[in-house]
Amino acid sequence: MNVAIYDRVCDRQLLALLRFSMGVSAEFGLKPTATEWATLYEEAARHSLLGVIFDGVNRLRGDYRPPLELAMQWASDAESLREVNERFNAEAARLTRLFEGEGHRTAILKGQANALLYPNPLSRQPGDIDIWVSGGQQKVVDMLRRLGMVNDGSDMCYHHIQLEPTGTGIEVEVHFLPSSGHNDQRCNQRLQSFLASELEHQSTMVAEGFRIPSMRYALVMQMAHIRHHLRSEGVGLRQLTDYWLLLRHSSSEERTDVAGRLQELGLLTMGRSLMWVLQEIFGSADGHSDWLLPVAADAKKGRWLLQQVFRTGNFGHHDREQQPTLVRDVARKKLQLWRLAWFEPEFVGAMMRAECDYWWCILRKMPQRISHRSLSLRDHRDAWG
Repeated sequence: MNVAIYDRVCDRQLLALLRFSMGVSAEFGLKPTATEWATLYEEAARHSLLGVIFDGVNRLRGDYRPPLELAMQWASDAESLREVNERFNAEAARLTRLFEGEGHRTAILKGQANALLYPNPLSRQPGDIDIWVSGGQQKVVDMLRRLGMVNDGSDMCYHHIQLEPTGTGIEVEVHFLPSSGHNDQRCNQRLQSFLASELEHQSTMVAEGFRIPSMRYALVMQMAHIRHHLRSEGVGLRQLTDYWLLLRHSSSEERTDVAGRLQELGLLTMGRSLMWVLQEIFGSADGHSDWLLPVAADAKKGRWLLQQVFRTGNFGHHDREQQPTLVRDVARKKLQLWRLAWFEPEFVGAMMRAECDYWWCILRKMPQRISHRSLSLRDHRDAWG
């Protein structure tokens, strides 16, 4: 492991603990101090890996264990995650029965489908349920309205709609497109076409009562998803761990097939960078890496990607570089956009469109800002109509 990449001791400790928890390393081999254990706990939470890493913590013995109070808190978190996963699985199964009873095909994307690949499927920390429903946007939204699951104010974008809150407390996104897509129009058409074909013809009903898509679908869609979140929010270790498990559970034929499609789908740069990162984090002790996609790893961009992972945390929700002032925050985001342009030049077009959309929104919403006597419309939902 290239120690020079990580600027903090806890980063190296966290990766060592993750490798031990996932069975890559036979032993942890480190003895963090009480303060370092507290930081490790915070970092595991920042990357939404508390339950996964507790599986490793629970196997430690003697001086290698964390302080008793922290260990008890961690155990409580892990037990809560077990209960949460059981609720998520039950809700995914209920939605599958409901939508298929309405004559639609379904598949659970990411989340609970990924959890099934973990040594302990109930340890992965879920965020929401993403379920693909066949039929296209109009038919799917019409069905959801008829069932009273969405209304005119429901949050909807071009590829999914969010269900209105229910008593379960579980957020659900119903997808009528198979992916958030690619910023290049031609690549996006090819990407959506390939993923739609996989969803239409390849899915498996699992014991938990819902369907999961093919491994080829998962490998392509989740790489595109990581790419999307790198540009829009951020990437955390949970997403990388998910992808590593997809690779480990895929066949050589599936990996070869996906690797051969990366160029045409606009994912080659991300694929080459991601393979370097995963080898860096989860590389086998014997140096064998047959589980990687057969593409040439890009060490330079891979190092930068891994640095972003440690900086932003899960989906960018815990960015270490967040600034308290508006000017500094805007400046940081603009700088990050140019860094992304270096990482993948194809981001430039998306950046320019996003910038134009931003200023058009500023101008278009000026009357609402004046009427609300506020620079920000964040707390005035009616002003966004």
